[in-house]
Amino acid sequence: MTVKEYTSTGEKASSNWILKPEKDYYTHDELIDAYLKGKEAQKNENKKILIEKLEANLKQAQGIVENLVEEIRSKGFKIYKSYLRINNIVKFDAIFDVSLEDYTSDAFNEIYKEGHEIKKTVNSDTFHLNLIYMPHTENLNEESVVCDGFIFSYEKH
Repeated sequence: MTVKEYTSTGEKASSNWILKPEKDYYTHDELIDAYLKGKEAQKNENKKILIEKLEANLKQAQGIVENLVEEIRSKGFKIYKSYLRINNIVKFDAIFDVSLEDYTSDAFNEIYKEGHEIKKTVNSDTFHLNLIYMPHTENLNEESVVCDGFIFSYEKH
């Protein structure tokens, strides 16, 4: 037999060849590929979970702000707008823009106390809302408020 005969299309090889073990092993490339696929799948799953948690926490923060606005109004205080900022997935800041007269009145301390009770009830390792009250001014630059991250505003007439 010549060299050419050995390197042809395998016509001289018998069908008795068996791969042992059939697939009880993985190549380095297969292991790396499986790792990368698993890593990407986990990253996508984590992203989905984090987005769902952010959405749930945002809705909770918005609901608390709406309820506190109603509470402030029901006590006879004047509130103009409220603003909400997302600091991260679990931390939020809310600003309540109230009239100067109400802000400086002793009676407004009741709102501070209620806010404190709300925070004690809802704040946890997975949700935290900070409540800030500010006296209203006609010179408030809302663009600056937005630049500070308070991209949500709530105003109910």
